[in-house]
Amino acid sequence: MSASTFFKYIVVVVSLFVSANLKAENTTDLNDITGVIATQVEWRQPLPGQTVGVVYLTLNNSTPIDFQLDGISLSWARKAEFHQHFHEAGLMKMRKVSGLSLHAMEQLEFKPGGLHIMVFGVKPLIERQRDLTIRLNFNDSQSLTVVLPEQK
Repeated sequence: MSASTFFKYIVVVVSLFVSANLKAENTTDLNDITGVIATQVEWRQPLPGQTVGVVYLTLNNSTPIDFQLDGISLSWARKAEFHQHFHEAGLMKMRKVSGLSLHAMEQLEFKPGGLHIMVFGVKPLIERQRDLTIRLNFNDSQSLTVVLPEQK
């Protein structure tokens, strides 16, 4: 093997190693969706004696593709659902919603008084892992893992 062939071989091996390590550090799952990020993530844990919490966040879609949110997966509570506040007969009410659209090059905001993620059956603090995550599931079998900030 010539010196230049050996050098090319070393460059390829090192490039593959660096690429694999960067991917492992930046991706939590092979199904994580590319071009969609969650910002302004806020976790409001249940009040003492309660088991219902809420998540607020903004989803930013920087792709030319529309996505449909199908559900939420988590391991540290019984279930999570998308909910929407609305006004009816002078009262503020809340209703479960499904099939939320995240349009191309747009944002979808989950905030107080609007869309939000209700988390039911939150396990006692001592049973939960320190870094809480939720997985937002899309209709094309892709998902987005969101790390919830630790509440002080």
